[in-house]
Amino acid sequence: MSFAKGIHRNVPNIDSESCYKNARHVLEKDRYWNNDNVQYVEGIALRKQAGRISGHAWIEHNERVVELTWPWHTPVPPQNTIYFGSVVTRKQLQESWNKNEYGPYILNLKESKIA
Repeated sequence: MSFAKGIHRNVPNIDSESCYKNARHVLEKDRYWNNDNVQYVEGIALRKQAGRISGHAWIEHNERVVELTWPWHTPVPPQNTIYFGSVVTRKQLQESWNKNEYGPYILNLKESKIA
């Protein structure tokens, strides 16, 4: 919980409409980019309030979800929210960032095991 709160303090301007951009902004910071316990994850999520599955991106710290986008979950989602995703490698992220892309990075690829 304290790590998740720290991310929210260190990453200003979180946008409740831009999950891919929010997750990118976290990993762009050296303190998180250089921490192998912090991963960018992309996939689908089912939030209790919406009642529908959404394409989504989030950060995981030690395989625990840190929600960056949905304000009613900040920073740790409740147990009744389901996340199913895949880690996007730093290499994949860097290649996309070099093209100034914000994502989704893997949801639309042919080899995606999610979409």
